[in-house]
Amino acid sequence: MARKNNQIGEIVRVPISSIKENPINYEIYSSKHTIEDEELLQSIQLYGQLEACLVNSKNNQLLSGHRRFNVLKKLGVKTIDVIYKDVGELEIIELIQSNKHREKSAVEKINEYRFLKTQMKSLPLKKRKELMSGMKLRDYLHKEVGINQTYTDRFKFIEEFGDNDLLEDVMVGKVSIQSAYNLLKTNGESSSKLSKSKKLKSMIKDYSNDFSRGEMYRMIDDVYKKSEE
Repeated sequence: MARKNNQIGEIVRVPISSIKENPINYEIYSSKHTIEDEELLQSIQLYGQLEACLVNSKNNQLLSGHRRFNVLKKLGVKTIDVIYKDVGELEIIELIQSNKHREKSAVEKINEYRFLKTQMKSLPLKKRKELMSGMKLRDYLHKEVGINQTYTDRFKFIEEFGDNDLLEDVMVGKVSIQSAYNLLKTNGESSSKLSKSKKLKSMIKDYSNDFSRGEMYRMIDDVYKKSEE
């Protein structure tokens, strides 16, 4: 077995027991990928490990390849191909960049955005500016995660609306952010209109003893005429 300190950036074969899963990976990539995992298992059974896992040389934690790692463990494989990388304080950034190729749910993209934002803000200003290459933080985050401001704004709207069942469906990928947003926006506008209607009826009732129905109609006509001018 090659020693990792002398093999940074090269593919080496090491005991699978020496590699650790990265807890941050499960906080970001929380969705289930049952079908993909089954397909990966079948592929590894037929062809073996075709792509090395990326590992942080500082702590032996995976940066990329968690699913491959778990399938190999499930199959009872004793050694694994890895590439060690020295990432230091940029671990979360490297983890997200190393997982750009994977299929992600809406919540996984949002998780990437939030974790990346937290890490970037924790870096010294000079290092942050170096990574962003003159970009604004918001633009850098959207570029790295592959989403836009509308995407994050709409997810935030869904979170804050209070429909937990719908939010759960979005988080597991059953409903898209766009569909959920459209549904809540429509319901929200209808709810607001209904609330205003009730308020208006209450006001009319309060003044019903002071004005006749004809006077009420004339006032309403006068208001609408002025709004159309």
